[in-house]
Amino acid sequence: ELLKLKSQQPDAPAWVFASLANMYRREKDNEAAIEHYRRALALDYGQVNWRLTLARLLANTGSVPEAIHEARICLRLRPQFKAAENLIADLSVHPAALGGESPGP
Repeated sequence: ELLKLKSQQPDAPAWVFASLANMYRREKDNEAAIEHYRRALALDYGQVNWRLTLARLLANTGSVPEAIHEARICLRLRPQFKAAENLIADLSVHPAALGGESPGP
């Protein structure tokens, strides 16, 4: 499709990658969505809504420490961003946020 062709151009703008990421997210292709949000954010670091969506995708795929990291960047860019604060609070009680699975006996 046209967005995929645009994304292959060396000067592709960030919004192209974000649009593709959103399309992949809707199709439940989380890995492709994560990759494209990362590419979009590499070009436009300050997009907190893209970054928050990336954080949520990371959390959904089990990458909780990375998700918390991205949500914290959202807070650095937009202090008191409630959605990021709530995501961090929710994920902070997740076992993976504490360094992995709880140890066995």
